[in-house]
Amino acid sequence: MKQKPNQKSGQQSRPFKPKAHSPRELPICELHPISIQQIKNGHPWVTKDRYSMAFPQQADLIGGQSKNRQLVATLINDPKHPHIKARLWDTRKSFIKARQDFMSDLSTRIDWAISKRKELGLLKERENFYLVFGESDYIPGLHALKFGNIIIVQYYAYCWARYEKKITEFLTKAYKKHFPDQELLQIRFQQRNHKQELKENVFQLSTKDTPRPTLVEFGVRYQTLLNERYDIGLYTDAASIRKKIAPFIQDQSKVLNLYAYTGAFSLLALKKGATEVHSVDLSQKVMKWLEKNIQLNEFDKNQKHVSHQSTVSDALDKFIREGQTFSQIIIDPPPSFFDGKKKETALESYQKDLPKMMQILEPHGHILALLNTQKVSREKFIDKINNILDKHDEEEAFEIIDQWGLEEDCKPLNGFPEGDYLKALLIHRQW
Repeated sequence: MKQKPNQKSGQQSRPFKPKAHSPRELPICELHPISIQQIKNGHPWVTKDRYSMAFPQQADLIGGQSKNRQLVATLINDPKHPHIKARLWDTRKSFIKARQDFMSDLSTRIDWAISKRKELGLLKERENFYLVFGESDYIPGLHALKFGNIIIVQYYAYCWARYEKKITEFLTKAYKKHFPDQELLQIRFQQRNHKQELKENVFQLSTKDTPRPTLVEFGVRYQTLLNERYDIGLYTDAASIRKKIAPFIQDQSKVLNLYAYTGAFSLLALKKGATEVHSVDLSQKVMKWLEKNIQLNEFDKNQKHVSHQSTVSDALDKFIREGQTFSQIIIDPPPSFFDGKKKETALESYQKDLPKMMQILEPHGHILALLNTQKVSREKFIDKINNILDKHDEEEAFEIIDQWGLEEDCKPLNGFPEGDYLKALLIHRQW
């Protein structure tokens, strides 16, 4: 078993307490007592408070200490981020050593992260997966995604913009080492900002033209877009959930995909042999994109797909009026959205729409309910869904039989509930 970088096997990470340090080597900042406790418990973020607001504006690395000058951790400083002001980098080395080893440690961690994905054997099933997944791989605020023969680096800690050349060097070296038969044409850097503005920088690694990538995942082909949109058309972090729902979709299944986006779950259902699939989304642009994805795949001519450009609530009302039923219903609402009339949250939409889904689900059918936000815990989501089921299920036919989340290439870090942002509940109707 591979060891975590800078951590001995079988030991929990503890703050390194050197006898002396030189403040001139690294800016030293006092941390809030709660931040100190969270770091000791494995949480990698220092959020906005009166302590973190005093962090320096220029330094990329800072040393965090307690009020009595006990050294706690070396942190990646991120003063421009509106909420997360610093991210954990190291707890075992002195501040001086951590700064000296910063680049070599970054290279080691990137290599270690990519080696894990090679061991998973993900290439057998899909052309898109995470090579680096931020805090889970001890490279906070930095994700690197294999997207065909391209690597897309998405950074949430803004200081990483100053290290793009070094990150390109380390990624290229580790990629060629662990995937020697996989051609790498370019590395694209994307700043992930709260305004969802596309800001890219591209490092071309080959003289070959880089076509618009068409990806294959679980035998399904997807058309993706680069350098055009903030979102590229396929949410890779949900791949493990798509894999787990696939066995429940059988020949002759009738599937409803709500908030369908570009149709990942719809296409998977058709690939698994569903005879009829209905996709609902309010956006005309993504519905056209979904139709192009369907044309990319050679599904059986007897299979039927119907697109509905509509709000989910209106579509469900229509299905109820028409007496339509479905064997599987998949719903993946945005954390918050505008339905054409008002803004609402995903939890509010479940309160309104889950009872309607219960009316049109066939006996022995399933509802896959997803929630994509770090603001709502898994426990709160389960409680909310159970409360809705209890209120509207007089015969006690509905129950949550399984729960899924980020796994394989996106496995969340222990002690970091915000990393468990994608949650999926499988609801079964017994009769």
